[in-house]
Amino acid sequence: MNLVAERQQELSMPLQQFKARRGPGTASLLSWALGSQRPSLIVEDKRTCRKGLDVKRFLIWSLLLGGLLVSGVHAESDPRIVRPSGVNELAYLKLEAEGDDKGPAWMVVRLREGRGAGAWLPLYAPAVDASGLRLIGGKLSGAVMDQGPAHKPGIRFVYTLDAKIDGGRITGSWTRTKTDPGIKFHDRWSPVLEPASGTLVGELRSSETLKKEQDFTQSADWATWLGPNGDRSAAETDVQLIDDPSRARPVWKSEGLISAAPGRANDIPRHGVKSLYNTPSGGGATPIVAEGKVFLNFYLPSGDAYDKNAAKIYTEQLSRETNQGFFRDNKLPTLVPLKVAADDVVIAVDAATGALIWRTTFPGGGANHTSHKNDLNNLSVVVADRRVYAIGSTMRLRCLDSHSGELLWEQPLGPVTTELEKQRDEGVQTGKWIKKRNRDWGSSPIVLDGMVISADMSQGVVAFDAKSGEQRWRTEKVAWKNSHPHVWTGSGTSCLIVVGLYKMSCLNAADGSVRWSIPANAYRGVTVSGNLLAYRDDVGPPDTEDRNPQQAKDPANRVCVVMELGLDQPKLLWHMKWNLIENGQKVKGQYSDYVRPQIDGGRLYLSGAQWTDCFDTRTGKKLAHLKAQGGVFNAGHLLIAHGRLFSVVDGKHGTTRMAMYTTDPKDFRPTGPDAVWVPPHPNTTSYGPCMLHPVVDGRIFIRGHDAIYCYDLRVID
Repeated sequence: MNLVAERQQELSMPLQQFKARRGPGTASLLSWALGSQRPSLIVEDKRTCRKGLDVKRFLIWSLLLGGLLVSGVHAESDPRIVRPSGVNELAYLKLEAEGDDKGPAWMVVRLREGRGAGAWLPLYAPAVDASGLRLIGGKLSGAVMDQGPAHKPGIRFVYTLDAKIDGGRITGSWTRTKTDPGIKFHDRWSPVLEPASGTLVGELRSSETLKKEQDFTQSADWATWLGPNGDRSAAETDVQLIDDPSRARPVWKSEGLISAAPGRANDIPRHGVKSLYNTPSGGGATPIVAEGKVFLNFYLPSGDAYDKNAAKIYTEQLSRETNQGFFRDNKLPTLVPLKVAADDVVIAVDAATGALIWRTTFPGGGANHTSHKNDLNNLSVVVADRRVYAIGSTMRLRCLDSHSGELLWEQPLGPVTTELEKQRDEGVQTGKWIKKRNRDWGSSPIVLDGMVISADMSQGVVAFDAKSGEQRWRTEKVAWKNSHPHVWTGSGTSCLIVVGLYKMSCLNAADGSVRWSIPANAYRGVTVSGNLLAYRDDVGPPDTEDRNPQQAKDPANRVCVVMELGLDQPKLLWHMKWNLIENGQKVKGQYSDYVRPQIDGGRLYLSGAQWTDCFDTRTGKKLAHLKAQGGVFNAGHLLIAHGRLFSVVDGKHGTTRMAMYTTDPKDFRPTGPDAVWVPPHPNTTSYGPCMLHPVVDGRIFIRGHDAIYCYDLRVID
């Protein structure tokens, strides 16, 4: 019996038969109650399915959980490293339908050693399973199926492929069956797919071929969160970009699943039982591109210990909400978000092919922060000198070999690490989550002058020797929680610009001593580009008399400040009102609350939901005003690459939307149609302007709900 038939048989199997098939005893009952089996394998006997049946299962889970909470033991944190081997290939397929079909027109399939290892369709389908595909003797056949999202498990559709390969050319046929009408094309708001069939054509590309086609200029890395220049701008190379981002060519979907990010998660317990239907968040890190690889840092809830208070809340809610029809198809949500501990994970994939190079997991070495608003918004790694530096979910800094994934050293960032790990270990024993943090948690380190430097999450900045991990210095009371140190060099002296609580400081990178501090309410982030410093201050310019943090509540006080950096003091160049104020009231549509000024040489850009403006960086003179779609609305960001201004609309609510503009103020316009591009993959975001989409040598790397996705933006003859 093939995989599709086996899964479908289990879907229609009576409950008792299913339990017998999966094994008797407490272990199988526990798996059934906890939902730890694949969601598509857990079904109810339609003849006995009545209201309250899911409540019974949930109550069984609650009873069993009591024992787990007492006996749960934190797993060892010795790293596990996976390094896949074998031939890796990608099949690019064009699907031509018979009749009027509104389904996807293409598919990218990954094969490792002739077995399906992943598939990418332009759908909101973050649980696509291609393990049923086989490439044997020049024939590609088998099934690609969607397991359904966490909130609605069950096989939603199955593509069956039957094709032959001759000299890399693929020809054949496909059929699509529908087992659930809930699948939606491209994203959540598009039409429902119907059964269909047709022909397919395509090409099979080897890793070697892709590496030639997707070769990267050696110096074109994005090795740290804010990019090679530290200001969200890409390294310039000799490439020309397409005008319409919607014509970006899909290159690869990374091999192996990753965590979701905060933008697609729900708050627990604010969103009630429905929060258990979403895939848990594992932080909002940006993919980092360096050394021909793409790195990502995240965490996954793990272990047997759950939060018992949350279990009680959800047990009570379950009865009420079941009667309201919330639990469609009599399916229970996943209980994974209730776990106390987490596995910290760092991965490296090939930048040309997306193939997994290594995956290092620290079992039980982290803590579960899964949330929507209160997750760890930025855990981006930094790569330098064949080393990867990653901060885990308990604020533990780890140094890994970038080629092998092996752990070289690890250090706590400070007292916060000890406290988080103590809370986690006690919570595993008692059934209690760690104390939830707010959205200002999680930091990304930098590497400078042989040191790895980071905020310590306790209002300090700490530096470690990049090779040995030995602490070099620590400066207290200068940083705002997750403040990212910005590198600035003045007269040959390496310095750090750090945003603190109601102030901004310049530190000597060599020893952490403070060169100067100025009053500033700039916790929403700053931009350092060359000798220029630009930021939003919620109280007013630095020379505002009688500055008071309470003044930040008045939108009329918010200003954009531009300064010239110096070793002794920064020099104020200009400032202007951030918001339009009429009759004492804020007028909507000026500039987004969270957008950071984007500097490109002599030009500075600011954006709001309705427009984007360009200013002279030295004088503040407005050079151009563009009213177009794609302006930054809610915690999005701007980015400069290859003479284009990228505008990412929303950094909070789960959907990746962006537009692309020219940068010339004399010809300031969308490069293509006045429209917003939604990349055709399962989207995600962080909760705040933290998750960036690096552009490297004409390729853009976007973190999705289930994987990293690479698109080619180059003009290719």
